[in-house]
Amino acid sequence: MEITTEQYSRIQHFLDTEMTIEEMDAFEIELEANPHMRSQLDFEQSIRDNFSSQQTDSSIINSKKILPINNRKKWFGIAAAASVFVAIATIFFWNSKKNTPTPIAKKIDTIKVEKIDKIDSPTLPKVIPNKIGSKINFAQLFEEYFEPDKAPETYHIQLADAFTEYEKGNYNTLEKLDAVAIANTRGIDDKQNILETLHYYKGIAFLKTNNNDQALLNLQWVLQNSSNDTLKANANWYLALANLKNKNKSEAKKILERLSSYSKYKTQVEKLLEKFKE
Repeated sequence: MEITTEQYSRIQHFLDTEMTIEEMDAFEIELEANPHMRSQLDFEQSIRDNFSSQQTDSSIINSKKILPINNRKKWFGIAAAASVFVAIATIFFWNSKKNTPTPIAKKIDTIKVEKIDKIDSPTLPKVIPNKIGSKINFAQLFEEYFEPDKAPETYHIQLADAFTEYEKGNYNTLEKLDAVAIANTRGIDDKQNILETLHYYKGIAFLKTNNNDQALLNLQWVLQNSSNDTLKANANWYLALANLKNKNKSEAKKILERLSSYSKYKTQVEKLLEKFKE
């Protein structure tokens, strides 16, 4: 049994912490009664956790972790209390500092230290080293093999502007489209086809604009929810490139090996697999 697009949308709102506490309570009850929704939620959560773990910046990793349902409500209260405490402490600190005169000598010393700090502590560019022992230039390979798929020949009128811009090399309009909202528009019969098409092309667009996390999420959605074998094969090709861009050689190789007999990308797949042997 598949979940509805409306249920999928609420799962995304929950994971993005866009629900009130009352909505979370109701959502938790619904999850207990619907194992399919719970399974989809766990799947979406696992994808986010997996992608977050691949980032080299630990601050980005921490910002994308989702708290369990019960702990999240508890932390809302703790965060609110902490905010009040910090505000009171800040007011007290600045009032006390305002009433304490600063000696002239101290002011001069402070100015000297600040000038020295600016000279001795330049801002250095952050360098992320390549994997030790790896001869593969991942960025170069991605640029060599990545090419956005052509826009579909037919699509719903509501997608016309987005695909017109897409064909011009402008991806922002497509990236901002809400697939679920469009699919639920009155009068649209083939909602599943719209969802599959939008998630697939949004994945490609995000790859092109260097938003790898969103690219992976959208392409994984196609593999999880589509029954169209051709579309899934195409999504797998771009998913392999997304992992290549993330320097995840083992996952990219695994996907490429599954695609080795698929005619559309057979030549590119064989060449890439040969590169991995070097």
